[in-house]
Amino acid sequence: MTENCPDESSQSVVSVDDAQQRIDDWLKSWDDGTLGSLVDTHPDPCLVEHFHDLTDGRPHLRILVPLCGTCLDMKWFVERSHSVVGVDISEVAARLFFDRNQIPHTVHDLPHVQGKLYQSTDGALKFYVINFYDFNENLEGLFDVVWDTGSLGSIDVRDRDRYMTAINSVLKPNCVYLLETLVFDKTKFEGPPYSFHIEDVPEVFGNKFTVVKVAEHDYDVPEDDWDIEEGIQDIGFRFHFYCLTRM
Repeated sequence: MTENCPDESSQSVVSVDDAQQRIDDWLKSWDDGTLGSLVDTHPDPCLVEHFHDLTDGRPHLRILVPLCGTCLDMKWFVERSHSVVGVDISEVAARLFFDRNQIPHTVHDLPHVQGKLYQSTDGALKFYVINFYDFNENLEGLFDVVWDTGSLGSIDVRDRDRYMTAINSVLKPNCVYLLETLVFDKTKFEGPPYSFHIEDVPEVFGNKFTVVKVAEHDYDVPEDDWDIEEGIQDIGFRFHFYCLTRM
């Protein structure tokens, strides 16, 4: 997950009421370079440490990365012989991901849904440029693993039902859902991103999953950015990493 938070003086931004405007705002953040300037320099440390154990070391898994942006973890999965499908509505994100990682690829318009498919020439990695709420089993079948690296926490709470409808439509039985979220004092920062704690799991996921909290760690801030550091300490940002297994 690319780490980016407001500095000490930033005000939280409550998303607008109109669902389409929330999508347009997300696209604008990519188009104007706000999100595109964030660059992962290494795979997520919790993912690297725990992935093998949480998936029982199974080979050739099909992995979904919703709202993937330029997530470097997708490349990490492919390098370990898994197949990956990322989904994000921003074509800027797709172009940046393939260009930054120097991955040969093709681009095609999608025949039955508005959007495009960026695909590595070896077929191991696909990036769907579509509204995630339109993603479904007809596009890519079912998945063994979902890597939700801040995606659930980035969407407005009013969109969570649509998000989970799309997610639940593409999960295999016993799918492993790896979830990394930010947890913080909501009285000091409303979001986005939004705080999501383990107590919120039943409301969002229902009773279809067993839930294990795997790890938590501090928000990693560049040493020379003390203004951000002070703001994060005041709000109390922490990453929490969960493993949910579909029953």
